[in-house]
Amino acid sequence: METLNKDELTRAAQRIRNGVEQMKIGMTEWIDGVMEVGAGLLQGREQFPDNPGFSRWLVDNELDVLGRNERDPDQVGKEP
Repeated sequence: METLNKDELTRAAQRIRNGVEQMKIGMTEWIDGVMEVGAGLLQGREQFPDNPGFSRWLVDNELDVLGRNERDPDQVGKEP
């Protein structure tokens, strides 16, 4: 292992700070996205309470990429 000088350690610390900030942004974006998906699914489900109608609405809007569990507003964002 190479010993780092003070400037190299300062850069390493800055890399960590930058990484932490990127992680926060990623998590915030993910959470915001999940909230939007859940809100939209809830509105769609309220309009189409029956499964065939809701599924048709998803297909018509090219949203059928979401799996059955992914489009359940109560399950959005949960681990499979």
